[in-house]
Amino acid sequence: MQDTRYLAPAHHVIRKFGGPDGKLSIGIKLVAQVTGANPTTVYRWMLPRERGGTDGLIPVRQQKKLFEYATENHLPLASADFFDVAHEAA
Repeated sequence: MQDTRYLAPAHHVIRKFGGPDGKLSIGIKLVAQVTGANPTTVYRWMLPRERGGTDGLIPVRQQKKLFEYATENHLPLASADFFDVAHEAA
């Protein structure tokens, strides 16, 4: 389920890294570890530009790292998840 405080697709992707329950804090921590980004930077991917974010967009170079990690670790992540499309409730 999309949290209205955060923007897709970044929120959706980060929750997929949050374990079976999709915990946002766990997802942020793992995404930061996988990408080498600061957790604050990962958090800001989910925010609108006027709040210092990226409007829900994950940088392309980070997308590649996340997709490779997800593939190697059998996480349910598809390339379409990086685009702003409607997502079903988790």
